[in-house]
Amino acid sequence: MKNFVKIAFASSAAIVGCLLIAGFVMVPSIFAAKYEAEKMTMSDGAELVTTVRLPDGEGPFPTLIVRSPYELPHTPLSGLPSEDFSNVDDKDLPKVIWQAVIDAGYALVVQHTRGRIGSDGQALLNKDRDDALELIAWVQQQDWSNGKIGTTGDSIEAIMAMLTNAENPEGVQASFVQIGTPSLINDAMFGPGGAIKLETFLPWTAEQILTADDTHYEAIGYGPIKRRTSLISMMLKGQALLSDLETPHTVSAWRHLPLKDYPHFAAASEGWNAILDARPGDELAEYFNGSVTDIPTYYVAAWMDVFASSQLSSFARGEVRNADQRLLILNGTHFAPESPTTWPIQPMLPWFDYHLKGEASALLDLPRVIFPIANADDEWYGTDTWPPAAIQTETWVLSYDAGIRPPTAVKVTDENDAEPDADDLSNPEFVLARASVASGTRGYAYDPDHPVPTVGGKNLLITHGPKDQRGVRENDRSDVLSYESDVLTTDLIVAGPLTANVSVSSDARDTDFTLKVLDITPTGEAILVTEGIQRARFRESLNTEVFMVPGQVYTLDIDLGHMAWRFKSGHRLAIDISSSNFPQWDRNLNTDAPLFSSTDRQIANNVIHHGAPYGTSIQLPVVPDLGAFERMHGYTTEPYVPLED
Repeated sequence: MKNFVKIAFASSAAIVGCLLIAGFVMVPSIFAAKYEAEKMTMSDGAELVTTVRLPDGEGPFPTLIVRSPYELPHTPLSGLPSEDFSNVDDKDLPKVIWQAVIDAGYALVVQHTRGRIGSDGQALLNKDRDDALELIAWVQQQDWSNGKIGTTGDSIEAIMAMLTNAENPEGVQASFVQIGTPSLINDAMFGPGGAIKLETFLPWTAEQILTADDTHYEAIGYGPIKRRTSLISMMLKGQALLSDLETPHTVSAWRHLPLKDYPHFAAASEGWNAILDARPGDELAEYFNGSVTDIPTYYVAAWMDVFASSQLSSFARGEVRNADQRLLILNGTHFAPESPTTWPIQPMLPWFDYHLKGEASALLDLPRVIFPIANADDEWYGTDTWPPAAIQTETWVLSYDAGIRPPTAVKVTDENDAEPDADDLSNPEFVLARASVASGTRGYAYDPDHPVPTVGGKNLLITHGPKDQRGVRENDRSDVLSYESDVLTTDLIVAGPLTANVSVSSDARDTDFTLKVLDITPTGEAILVTEGIQRARFRESLNTEVFMVPGQVYTLDIDLGHMAWRFKSGHRLAIDISSSNFPQWDRNLNTDAPLFSSTDRQIANNVIHHGAPYGTSIQLPVVPDLGAFERMHGYTTEPYVPLED
């Protein structure tokens, strides 16, 4: 899911103008590109473009496999050997680095997925696991292959690699996956709270359909005329989606209801409605779920990437199983990780050298987990696991007077002793106790026709990153409840997963509850740290819809993802609660109608409960002492740059 999404749509306005003038004659020449490349015939007869690049020498060689819907320069290890990069901007040339892989003694095999870049078949959600297994078996039969295989890629290629890994295929001995999610349905399209990640689903799925090959449209029965008219309509809609990425909530293409049977795109792919109908555990979701594997895997994430939390959660599940895995977390977003957008970053080739070549010393100087403090300047740490063993979970309680109360130290040996001072927090005679707050409620009206706009966050394409939320908080919005702590007197450092327990009630049968964690600076900036959402009907299980009884109080667990952040002394910790964050997430229409199929909507009057007997709080993974981690001064991912002066 790289920059190709932007490029494909960004040029569509000019193209559409030409098409309208030319009476559609130009459509085939623009979109029916011909590729001079080798093709592999699959067991069902489909031919998939499969490019092999070999190192110098006799071989046989260990092999790295990439399966991709994209081509160079939009993704760094893909592309065709005959491509001409003379028109590629200088800043993009370092991404064209497949030469680094073969220079290191690896064969590189790139296969383009069905319906994409010259490959036969329907694009989007089509036989990816099966095709990967056939490709691996084919590689093992080649004279130039020694049978030792690694899977790799970034973004959608990483997703394809993790799907392959879940099969634990014979011959695959290691994987290196960057900026991707283990589960295309459960994590990429839906969040842990059951809402759909609209800003990811809508433009990415639309782009996959719009830029599919002729074979895709032939497979779904579109003749030349229907394809031409459909492409023009889809390009116009795609251009609208990308017309304003900073304030997309104002664009009608994002606000269209219902999501199912979305104009032009849904008819052009069986995958569109299939994704919306999928639920965790069903056949489609499980086919595209690569969360569990025995393949040694190196994960690379970025704090503000759309897939960061699902990737880190998958790593954490692997830790429970004692999986052979490592983790590198970068700063930055999906399209702009801090360092770099180029490959292979520093741990990649050593990881494969260790597993595929048997170089025992390749990784001995690297900790299992490497991460930066997200808002610090070049502050990297190493630790043995994630979440870090050194964290201490603290419960901070939200009060109905809009405060956030930290835990207090309570002496366990003598309850008659005087109140402990701050130094007692590290004394084993004291424990941290949840602060007590008075009972009370705060409420607001959520109108799906006027949702809270997305400003920054862990997004794929729209406004992203740790953006200032003052425009949302101070815009006379009565549907945003804000809470703030007292001014911090010492640094508060968190590293790990954040969660919230929010006690709620509503007069609607279903609604959403959103929560943002903010860092309030002395100058008043409200910097977004992380966020989450819970759809009420999925509060018990993502597989089962249980509607609310109006007026009844429920306690929701809201997954806020993972983060390492320093709330500095003099700052405040803040929480914003509402019921929408659009279009990061789709809007809940506040009814019990089937999801994504209805346009009926109503205002929900939602209430947050504080104090006994319910209460609302956030659980923070606090780092009491950074000395428990290895400080990695001067750490760099050392990207390979093939260009010479």
